[in-house]
Amino acid sequence: MSMAAAAAAITAGVLGPMWPRLIESAREGGLDVIQTYVFWNVHEPIQGQYNFEGRYDLVKFIREIHAQGLYVSLRVGPFIEAEWKYGGLPFWLRGVPNITFRCDNEPYKVHMQKFVAKIVNMMKDEKLYYPQGGPIIISQIENEYKLIEGAFHSRGPPYVRWAAVMAVNLQTGVPWMMCKQDDAPDPIGHVFETESNCVAFLVNLDKHKTSNIQFGEASFQLAPKSISILSSCRRVVFETAKVSQLPSVLQPLQTCRECFIYQFYFGQVNAQHGLRTAQVVQSLNNVDSWKIFKEPIPLAINNTTHIGHRFFEHLSTTKDETDYLWYLTRYDYRSNGDTQLVLNVESQAHVLHAYINNDYVGSAHGSHDGPRNIILKTPITLRKGQNSISLLSVMVGSPIGLSGEMNNIYTPEGSSRAQWTAINKSMHLPLIWYKTTFDTPWGNDPVTLNLSSMGKGEVWINGESIGRYHVPQYFLKPRENTLVLMEEMGGDPLQISVNTMSVTRVYSSVNELSTPSLLSRRKHPAVRLRCQQGKRITDIEFASYGNPAEDCRSSSRSCLGSCHAETTEFVVKDACLGRRKCAIPVRPAKFRGDPCPGIEKSLSVVASCG
Repeated sequence: MSMAAAAAAITAGVLGPMWPRLIESAREGGLDVIQTYVFWNVHEPIQGQYNFEGRYDLVKFIREIHAQGLYVSLRVGPFIEAEWKYGGLPFWLRGVPNITFRCDNEPYKVHMQKFVAKIVNMMKDEKLYYPQGGPIIISQIENEYKLIEGAFHSRGPPYVRWAAVMAVNLQTGVPWMMCKQDDAPDPIGHVFETESNCVAFLVNLDKHKTSNIQFGEASFQLAPKSISILSSCRRVVFETAKVSQLPSVLQPLQTCRECFIYQFYFGQVNAQHGLRTAQVVQSLNNVDSWKIFKEPIPLAINNTTHIGHRFFEHLSTTKDETDYLWYLTRYDYRSNGDTQLVLNVESQAHVLHAYINNDYVGSAHGSHDGPRNIILKTPITLRKGQNSISLLSVMVGSPIGLSGEMNNIYTPEGSSRAQWTAINKSMHLPLIWYKTTFDTPWGNDPVTLNLSSMGKGEVWINGESIGRYHVPQYFLKPRENTLVLMEEMGGDPLQISVNTMSVTRVYSSVNELSTPSLLSRRKHPAVRLRCQQGKRITDIEFASYGNPAEDCRSSSRSCLGSCHAETTEFVVKDACLGRRKCAIPVRPAKFRGDPCPGIEKSLSVVASCG
């Protein structure tokens, strides 16, 4: 379901104090709906023990969205695909007897229903669903299940039907949807009915052929790759094929909160596309400004937690408390000539690092399309007598469990206790921590790090993890920001740069038949352009009122169609140059008349920001 203009939020990945500004930015950008996942393994990390504190305060996050006048699409899941570790499923589920995830399996369904009901009841208690006066207008159960449903054979379809019935029976008063589930049972996904009304969504997924659909007592023709919305499940009120911008605002037809009847209005939210440009502000290529900390390689077998004449399975041993597990052994080598020795290790981990006598000898890394097992096969040199072999098995790769992480060397206090040294030949090796400082770039442009020279790891700014790349302004100080990186695979930190990102070009195209948003005071559809804060429209690279080429984001005159108003460029420049934002009505009078009567027209504009 395409519900107004929506933005996705990964709630748990953002600090609570950053929420108001991020939501405000979404609203300023013309968005109406924020959709967010609900993270089962975050909110129930231990069976029966729930966590909704700090950055995991789901109620507070939804209330903040409501306070700023936006709606919420709550994606309960509870499986949330690749955006989160294990798809958001808690690790303790592995220990449930006879469980099989995401299929017609009673143990899994019992725990899934318990968690979904927990979230729904919490939202009800806080009166956050729309019929209660809250912002939640739609919820999602499961996620992209169609992609793997066939793998479960006969246990897949019953699970889909069960999930749909289970969700609807929770009686939230708002529709439920299933993502990418084209055979979702009614009333999930496509048709929403209340006591007094019905809204239907008809979808043609074929990119090339028009489809004729019989729905109810009427037939409908759907253009290729399009969606039609039916009011009262009979009359088409919107067709994506007939507009060139996003849907706008979802407004209730009446103030009766119990009724939950919607009318959909589709106008130009700000169907603007932008070209982002990175500008290097500071290159961190001064070798003297960098320090390194080498992650210690364990050698003493007596200090290990498990000892046995076998390999211990990674996840069963760590219980997901860390992604890292060291395997240690000793080998008594008796030289027998010039024979080349080879270390051969087969593993089901994501990454494997190998060390002989504290020296790095090689790594192996799995891939999504590769074989299930990874194989490390590398020539080695041993000394006579006892040799220590240390193998590091890595799953996913969060640095929790490494010595540097346990000692918090990314914080000011922990960093002061660590033994940092100058960069040496260890620079390109794995399991190295790096530290330097940089000043905050001037201005309001977003700040990013160019880490293309690095491999895999995590980044901290002033003690706060940013994951990688984007640096929240909230974390920055004017000067001397401490940057700490944990590099797992090996890389060159001297190639890292601090960049600013800015939108240098904006593009918008609006059809004359589009309906203006109810929030707009204008009676006609309009192209709306806006540069980011601190910038102005400096040039109009392309402008055409007529039938310009679809999705023409270049400034070439080849984008002109057979119909074009010669006054377009003058009109647009007069309305926009020197301004941060502008709006140009899409109607003939604005361009001194209709350049081609009888032809459906659009206004397309490409502008520069600076």
